[in-house]
Amino acid sequence: MNRTRLSKVKFTVFSIFVLAIITGVVVFFVLYLGVYNIAAVSPHYPFEIKLITFVKERSVKMRASHISLPSLNDAQLIQKGFNLYQDQCLLCHGAPNRSASKVFRGLNPTPPPLVKSSEHWSNEEIAWIIKNGFKMTGMPGFSLSNSSENIHALTAFVVRLNTLSPEEYKNMQKSSKGKLTGHQVQWVSPSQGWASLAKRGTPLKGKELIKEYGCLGCHKIDNIKGVQGNVGPSLNNWWKRHYISGKIINNPKNMVEWLKNPQNIEAHTSMPDLNITEKDAWDISSYLFRNAKN
Repeated sequence: MNRTRLSKVKFTVFSIFVLAIITGVVVFFVLYLGVYNIAAVSPHYPFEIKLITFVKERSVKMRASHISLPSLNDAQLIQKGFNLYQDQCLLCHGAPNRSASKVFRGLNPTPPPLVKSSEHWSNEEIAWIIKNGFKMTGMPGFSLSNSSENIHALTAFVVRLNTLSPEEYKNMQKSSKGKLTGHQVQWVSPSQGWASLAKRGTPLKGKELIKEYGCLGCHKIDNIKGVQGNVGPSLNNWWKRHYISGKIINNPKNMVEWLKNPQNIEAHTSMPDLNITEKDAWDISSYLFRNAKN
């Protein structure tokens, strides 16, 4: 290494060292003088959210890789998890069409609804979070007050929440009060129809059918040319929605049923019955879900 290059390296190292010292001093005085607002009602800065989210996701991912779970799509396990959830989780996280208690909205960060948790975490990661909790969030580690079986049951129900409609949740509540028998409740996750969508649906055909059935008269879809209405909801990024008409889970199987006969699902819907055939419904669904992660 020649002297010129060595001098540049030394200067760079020295500059980084000085910058680190200055940064440390500034941070110390900001914290010491109480400039940082620790109030829960004061939102985090964007860089804080990014940093915390990154650290949280990496930490959970590393530790959850060692977790082994039983089959979670089990009626008895989910039923037990439902009862535990009502006692220990409902007030903070809410449920389908039921908001969390106002008391816990003052937490920072606010406890998130868990109906879409499977989009962000694997089953093992959900189990790890329930078991261990998060520092400085108000999320406790349930392993201190629950057995491993209870942790698995809670995990099973939280995973089920992602495919649970408001009506199915109400039936679970009725069952817990003895108003319905366990056999009348859909405890396990029903078929979502993703495999059928891949086999039976053709996105390009669905795009043409959307125009043929006159869907653009009420709905807006950016990638389809033509005069578009705004009577119904926009169908852009439809796959990101969680519910159809606020009643059923937004998945391919339910979407096909909705297209074939919307009044069977919501009697007072303004969505007309267009006599869409099952084959056409699968094609249209295939187009609407074309960006979804199967």
